[in-house]
Amino acid sequence: MVDVNLKYRIVGITVLFALAVIFVPMILDGSGRDQVTRVEMDMPTAPKLTFSDDLVQSAKAPAPQHSKSSQPSESALEKIDLVKNTIPEVSVKENNAALSGWVVQVGAFTEQEKAHALQERLAQASFDVFIEIGEKQGQHYYRVKAGPELSKDEALELQAKIANKLSIESGFVTRHPNISSD
Repeated sequence: MVDVNLKYRIVGITVLFALAVIFVPMILDGSGRDQVTRVEMDMPTAPKLTFSDDLVQSAKAPAPQHSKSSQPSESALEKIDLVKNTIPEVSVKENNAALSGWVVQVGAFTEQEKAHALQERLAQASFDVFIEIGEKQGQHYYRVKAGPELSKDEALELQAKIANKLSIESGFVTRHPNISSD
C-alpha cells in the first residue's frame, strides 16, 4: 500500500507542474502585458504675442514717491492683527490739509500695555480706534484715538457716544493728523 504522504506529494507536484505549463509561456511571450500605443496628433501653433509701446512706456515710468512719515515702519507692519482688528502704531510728522479730519483722543500713556488695553476696550465696543506714538524729551508716549471723522461736529458726537457707552469722560476732540513737535 502506498503511503498517504507520498500521495499528497505526488498530487502537489502534479498541480505545480500544471500551473507552470499554463503560466510560464504567458510570462515569457509577453501576451499578458498591456501594450503602449502612440497617437499622432497635430499640436496647435504657438500664439504670437505683440506688445504695445504704451504699455512699455508706462512700465518704465517712475513709481510715485511717498514720504517716509506717511508709511508705517517694517516693525509697525508686523504688528497688524486682522483677527483683533488692530492697526500698527504710527508717528505723524507732517500735516496734510487734504487728508485731515477730527479724532477723539481718549487717553495718553507712557506705558504701551495700558494704551493697548484701552484700544482693545474701545474696539470691543465697536469704535474705530488707533494708537499714535510720539516722543517728547526722550520719553515715548502712546495716544489712543477714536475716529477719524470728517467734521468737528461728528467728532463731538463720537466723544459723547464714547462717554455714554464706556463712561470715559477724559476724551477731547483734536485735528488729525496733528503736527508732531518731535
